[in-house]
Amino acid sequence: MMPIRRLCRSLTPFFASAVLAPCLLAQAPPTPPTSATPAVEAPAPRPPAARPGGSINLVFEDARQQAGLAGKAEAAQALLELGDHAGAAKRYGDLAADWQKLATQWHDQALTAIENAAAGHATAADAARAVDLYARGESEAQKAIDLAADAHRTGGRAAPGESTVLERIRELRLRASSPALSEALSPLVRDAENRALALADLRASERDADGAFFLFTKLYAGSVSQTRRQGIVEKLLSLYSDLISERRLRVAAKIAVWYVDNHATQSSIWRQETIRLVQAILGTVPACGASRGHGKEQDLAAPDAVGLLCRFFVTPGTATPAVWLLLAQAYRQSGELGDAIRWYELALAADGHDAQVRMWLAEACAAVGKIDSAVRHMIDAINLGYSVRRALDNPELAALRQTPAYRSLERGSLF
Repeated sequence: MMPIRRLCRSLTPFFASAVLAPCLLAQAPPTPPTSATPAVEAPAPRPPAARPGGSINLVFEDARQQAGLAGKAEAAQALLELGDHAGAAKRYGDLAADWQKLATQWHDQALTAIENAAAGHATAADAARAVDLYARGESEAQKAIDLAADAHRTGGRAAPGESTVLERIRELRLRASSPALSEALSPLVRDAENRALALADLRASERDADGAFFLFTKLYAGSVSQTRRQGIVEKLLSLYSDLISERRLRVAAKIAVWYVDNHATQSSIWRQETIRLVQAILGTVPACGASRGHGKEQDLAAPDAVGLLCRFFVTPGTATPAVWLLLAQAYRQSGELGDAIRWYELALAADGHDAQVRMWLAEACAAVGKIDSAVRHMIDAINLGYSVRRALDNPELAALRQTPAYRSLERGSLF
């Protein structure tokens, strides 16, 4: 066995070279450069590190969350199979919210990955995988939304309304506006728009014309596809024809106003269609006051009738006395009696021999408290052949019953 002293002497050179030398060199002052020892250049600055989230490894850190969402989907499906449609709809709604939250995280990570790839800190393949993952999140969220809506309908409950559907489309369109994400999200936007159009068709088939009109016009306003827009216009015109045939004039008038404003401001065909629609809205003998109108549909449509006429016949040079009379009737049925009187007077200035128009003007004047004018127009109407008995029985002229002229009519001594 080697003595301890000899072992220590044999290890001394190794210890000096391996342990002591580096320590002594680290404590020694730096040696100034000489001609024999050239200066060592400082290392070049390191490029900035990639932004957090750019690595595809970070993007895939949500695998555990995805597994949890898969479990929630299975639980919702189990409730659906058991016939618990309300419970399944709630589970699917919660699942959609979770997927949307995760998709929002992936959206931010995808944009970061794209920025890092552009700066050379990640590969284009990494960025593409991040974008695909984000698109999958949006797709899964939409799938859960659709399943929740189906569960609601199957259970006989109201599905998400028009505003919810449009808000989803607006969100997807906003994110698809980014050039980096447009290609990945465009199919999702198209699918969401197709579902909204299907919902609008469903509303129309259920005779919910208001809901159908709302969806169609909102989708038209947000779409950038001319083909899509033309398809929506055709659906609206088809709905308009159905409403006219069913005498559902209120929404028909809204469609007409929308179409004229967007497509037919100079259309001679729609000038004539406007006249036809307004005549249908107003009926043949308008009234004001308590007995105004010929039904709720016509009364509610009257303001749109005014709007349509004003769009085409806003100046005297583009109208005729017949149109002025329609405007007077439309204003009157809308309750705007001051404007109605003005247009009645303009129509009578062109043709003052119409007893019926004189009586309508008398009724309008009586309704706004212009008693003297109402009496004068009533007498003129009777002079032109209007029936005295009809004038006395007219409830719109009740405000005139205390006037001397009305009492004379009752006694039969006025003429």
